[in-house]
Amino acid sequence: MTALPAEVQKVLDEANSGTTTEVPDPEIVPPPDTAVELSGGYLDPSGSWVRKAEVRELTGRDEEALARVKDVGRWMTLLLERGTVRIGSETSSPDVLDGLLAGDWELLLLHIRAVTFGKEYETETTCRSCGSEYSVKIDVTKDIPIRTANPDEFTFSVRGKRRTYEVSLRSGATQRKVLEKLSDLSIAEMNTLVLYECVSVIDGLPVISMDAIRDMPMQDRQTLLTEIRDRQPGPNLQGVMTKCPDCGAEQNLALSVAALFQR
Repeated sequence: MTALPAEVQKVLDEANSGTTTEVPDPEIVPPPDTAVELSGGYLDPSGSWVRKAEVRELTGRDEEALARVKDVGRWMTLLLERGTVRIGSETSSPDVLDGLLAGDWELLLLHIRAVTFGKEYETETTCRSCGSEYSVKIDVTKDIPIRTANPDEFTFSVRGKRRTYEVSLRSGATQRKVLEKLSDLSIAEMNTLVLYECVSVIDGLPVISMDAIRDMPMQDRQTLLTEIRDRQPGPNLQGVMTKCPDCGAEQNLALSVAALFQR
C-alpha cells in the first residue's frame, strides 16, 4: 500500500484522535489610504479653495501605458494623470492638474507611489564625512517634510540689483512644460523657461517675451529662482536627514520622485 503524504497522514491522525491543529487567522491587510491633503490647493469652478485630493493604485494597464513612454519627464506627467482620481469634487484632468502648484504635483506622485508600492522606501547612501555606505529606510508619506502655503503667498515681489519683479509660484502648467522639455533644454534654458512662466512684471512693465528674462542680470535670475524654490509648497525632497551609523555625522538624503518609483 502506498504511504500517504505526511501532511495528509497528520490530518487523519488528528481526526482519529479528536485533536485539531490550530490554524492562525488570516492577516487582513487594510486598503491603502488614497486621500491626500494638498499643500497648496486648487480653486475649483465654484470659486471654492479645496485641499482634498484622491489618488489610486496603479495597475498593469498603467504599467503598459507608462512603458511606452521613454522620456522621463513625459513619463512622470502620464503617471500623475493616470494615478490621480480627483481634486476636490472635480474629476482629475490635465486642465485641473495644471491648476495646481508644482509642489502638489510632487505630493500627489509621492502618494501614488505609496498606494502602489507601499509607503516604505529603502536606499543606500554614502556618508560625506567618513565615506561609509549605509542603508536608509523612510516612509514617503511621513518622513519627507511638507511645506504648506495659502493663496495670498502664491504671488510676491522681489527686489533685485536694480529692478523689482512681480513673481508667482511655479504652477502645474509650468511643471508640465518643464517636464516635457526636460531632455531638450540645458539648465540655463530651463531656468529661462521657469522664470518666463513665473515673472509677470519687471519694474511695472509686463513681461511679453523671453528676451526680457534673458536680459536680466544673472544674479537676479538666481535670486528669483531661489525665492520661487524656497516659497514653493510641497514636499522638500532634500529635507530628509540621516545619521551615519559609523561616525554619527548627519546629512540630508537627496531624493527624486522618479527614483522613488524604481523598484
